[in-house]
Amino acid sequence: EDDDDDDDGIGDASDSCATGRVNWSSDPSTDHDADGCADGDLGWSEQSVLSHTGEVHIDHVEYGSEGSAFFSGTFAGEIFLGLGEPLESEGEDVFVAKRLADGTWDWGVSFGSSDTICCNTHNSNGAYWPASQAVKGMSVAADGSVLITGYCRGEVEVGGTAHDCPAIPLYNYGLRHDGYVARITAEGQWDWFSRFSSSNRETWSGNG
Repeated sequence: EDDDDDDDGIGDASDSCATGRVNWSSDPSTDHDADGCADGDLGWSEQSVLSHTGEVHIDHVEYGSEGSAFFSGTFAGEIFLGLGEPLESEGEDVFVAKRLADGTWDWGVSFGSSDTICCNTHNSNGAYWPASQAVKGMSVAADGSVLITGYCRGEVEVGGTAHDCPAIPLYNYGLRHDGYVARITAEGQWDWFSRFSSSNRETWSGNG
């Protein structure tokens, strides 16, 4: 059994990028923190890989074939990936982006609500409840497609199609979030979005 799949000198058990770039050697000049990820691949400490306005929260990182990496989370404002028009958000939207082994962005998609409030119900502070969504889990398939799960509240637009995530008041819990599952093709296009709900809060999370 090979305990160093990418032959970088860092055993798989200690390698944060065990299935990333292959046939390279980890040393202080290529892997400053000895985590098994080549600095030129991710380089979070040396370079800003997400140029943005507002706020960006990266919640999940998964690795694909040929050293690619997938990132998902939420953002407010704009994200610039060098792919033409930026990803834009009027509130706090979900994003998913793919980065190639050479450090360039392959694609990026997002979804969210154009409304800052989701309903005509006030919270305990007297303000309207905000529309909100998040990604709680992400998995990359062998064909390069991506599945994400999470929650949404209010009307969201996914790939040009509107989906309603009803905000139903819950006793002592505020407003309900609906759960969702969505698929993105290997080419970075929204394939489908499926919402589910119950009489209580819903969130489906987990990777793999």
